[in-house]
Amino acid sequence: MPRGSWCILIALAGLGVGNPIDHGAHARAPNRNAEREGSPEPAPPVATQNRIDVNLRDEEASRTNLETNAAEERAQRDLDAQEDMAKWAFWLLLVGIISTVIGIIGVSFIWLTLKATRDAVIEAGEATEAARAAVKATEESAQNQLRAWVRVDTEFISCRRLDTAACFTLRVRAENVGQTPALRVAGDAMLSLHPSIRAGRGELPKLVYAPRDLPSLMPRETAEFRLELKLTNEEIGTAMDVAQAQGCWPVVVVDTVLVYFTIFDTEQCRKTSARHVITSAMPLWENREAIHRWLIDGPRDVDAAHFGRDLVAPVYMS
Repeated sequence: MPRGSWCILIALAGLGVGNPIDHGAHARAPNRNAEREGSPEPAPPVATQNRIDVNLRDEEASRTNLETNAAEERAQRDLDAQEDMAKWAFWLLLVGIISTVIGIIGVSFIWLTLKATRDAVIEAGEATEAARAAVKATEESAQNQLRAWVRVDTEFISCRRLDTAACFTLRVRAENVGQTPALRVAGDAMLSLHPSIRAGRGELPKLVYAPRDLPSLMPRETAEFRLELKLTNEEIGTAMDVAQAQGCWPVVVVDTVLVYFTIFDTEQCRKTSARHVITSAMPLWENREAIHRWLIDGPRDVDAAHFGRDLVAPVYMS
């Protein structure tokens, strides 16, 4: 039972004690009513009034204390709730920071994965290119082993002196030293007089290519053709003047070239060229008169000697 109710009961009990029950009250009631009608109601005793005031003050104090306690409890609950919210806010902040760090780490791993994937793709591309290059090199190596290779050799046969020129007869021999046929073989040669290329002086003549068709050459097959080449008197005189100015002797040089195609490439022609010096046309010339006499009379020691290979311009095979 609430404290205020107890106070009211105590006050009522006090009133009962201060005013005992009068058993003749009912008998005297009409008289009392008559007395009330004739005179004012008397005031309660002072002690009773004091007790009522005390009880009312106690009840008010109790109510005030209850309200104060309730307010304090609410304030305490609010404070506890705020403290709990502060704790949860801290933990939420900590969880947010951890989540951010984990997200950054995850993004870093994703970036590293993408970078590794990109590097792997680049390496795979490089490996593919290397594999293609290796396959191409293997194909080229196999083709070089199986393709046609044409070797050229030139032989000096004879020399005749005419009024305006010196004529040379040459035999050109082409041989397929490869393992597959050489197609559309053609060749030509050019004869020239110029300073000694063994001494490394003088300009090399420019080769003029005027092809003479040869049949296709099977592996290990040889084909020959003859050429009639000449040196004019103007060319002879110019060569002697240049040789004298440079302090060397002119030599007779023949440049031979062959072109052909292989079964692996019918669009790009292959070329074989060689430069030879006619050794029997190189006597010990002491003066211009000896040179004129040799060129006019013709070499007397011609015995179909083979050409000596030039050390500066060796055989070239493409």
